[in-house]
Amino acid sequence: MQIIIALLYSAAIGLGYMVACLTRRVDLAPILGMVIILPFALFGGLLLNSDDSPVYLVWIEYLSPIKYGYAALMKVYWQHIKSIPCNAATENCLARAGTEVLRNFSMTDLSALENGLLLLLVNVCFRFVGFLGLWWHFRSRK
Repeated sequence: MQIIIALLYSAAIGLGYMVACLTRRVDLAPILGMVIILPFALFGGLLLNSDDSPVYLVWIEYLSPIKYGYAALMKVYWQHIKSIPCNAATENCLARAGTEVLRNFSMTDLSALENGLLLLLVNVCFRFVGFLGLWWHFRSRK
C-alpha cells in the first residue's frame, strides 16, 4: 500500500510540474491545475463508477492517476477479504466477499501491479509533457 501511495504522491507532483511548466503566468497555474484535477477526481472511480461514465468521456478516466491509485489500493485491500459478516435478515448485504466489492466498483480488469505500473506511466508522461512545455517556453524566448 505504501508503494501505491508513494506513486500517487509522485504523480501529483508530476501533475504540478506539468501545470507549472505549461503556464507562463503564476496566477493561471492554480486555475489550470483545478481544471485538470476536477475531471480526474470525478472520473477516478471515487465519485463515479467506471461503468456509469459516459462513453464519450471515458478517455479522461484513462488519463487519471486517481483511477489507477484508487483501483490499486482497492485491489490490495479487498482481494484477500474472504467474507464480510452481514445479517441478511436485518441488513441489505450488497457484497459478501472482497471480490464482490471489487465487482460492484467495476475493478475486475487490472491487478494491483498493473494499476501501479500504469500509475508510474502516467507520472512519467506528466513529467515529460512538463519538460516539453518548459523546453518550448525557453526555445520561444530566443
